[in-house]
Amino acid sequence: MTGVSELRTNARRRLIGALGVMAIVAGCSSPVTSPRASPEGTTAPIDTGALLTPPPTLSPTKTPGVGSTEVPPSPGTVTTNGFHFDDILKIQIDKLAVRTAPTKTARLVHQYLILGTTASDLGEVRLNTGNFVKVQLGPLQVGNITWYLVWPAAGATLDDQTTNWYDQAPLAGQPVPAWIATAVGSTKYVTLERRPTTAEIEAVDAPGLVIAGTGNYVSAPMPRHDAFLFYWAATITGTATTCPFKVQLVPDDADFEPLTALDTSTTSVKAAPVAGSALPWAVAGSSTWVNFTLEITSSCRWAIRLVRLEHD
Repeated sequence: MTGVSELRTNARRRLIGALGVMAIVAGCSSPVTSPRASPEGTTAPIDTGALLTPPPTLSPTKTPGVGSTEVPPSPGTVTTNGFHFDDILKIQIDKLAVRTAPTKTARLVHQYLILGTTASDLGEVRLNTGNFVKVQLGPLQVGNITWYLVWPAAGATLDDQTTNWYDQAPLAGQPVPAWIATAVGSTKYVTLERRPTTAEIEAVDAPGLVIAGTGNYVSAPMPRHDAFLFYWAATITGTATTCPFKVQLVPDDADFEPLTALDTSTTSVKAAPVAGSALPWAVAGSSTWVNFTLEITSSCRWAIRLVRLEHD
């Protein structure tokens, strides 16, 4: 499930901060096994996670030329079941923490009452039974905890205009999505309330490329554009003590250099800011090539979303 434009209300409400920075620029969930379980536990067995969007075909990142001794990286695996982008989830426990990163030690986002130019802090956000959120990114399996990046979705609506979360005070910051633990092992903290139709999603949002997996990955070709918003998270797998995570946007014309969106590593878990990272690609605005692919070189478990950032 990919999209090519940031649309209507969510674009207006949620990309203001990114534009300022740049100046231009999946499946369903399992039944709840224990609604009274303590959020973010650590003793249950590892869950397999879930997928936001159906994946394009995986393939090695490069085909070696004639006579080349280069060995293409082995393709990784893509998560193939679970929640989709913009799925509406219903919370099944009380006091579920809403965090700025997919870790139990990350600080919680805040909610504010805004009247004119005055913002009153309503405190840290914890969701209770019956609250709704919509999926934006994930899953990210960290140990035995499954994490998703979500937006508030009061009333089980895609276009909630009544609830906003902030990782810094309003007027200095912008509304942001945040991370919630949707499961610990086999104990589920959310259920799937409903899966919006494509038409409903396109009326308020654009997924872009939304995918989760492990190891190397190459996307299907996408049209070039000069600015994107990039969300990502990565974590080690199994008994690994560290893993590299490199993401490049690769033009379909070999005369042009790839854009390195990210080149990092982690010994535990690492993620982009919840507001996403602005990714300008000035050369794409005037180049002659048509498409590009997103290529991941990694041994991490990861989740990413790449969205076109529309601007004047």
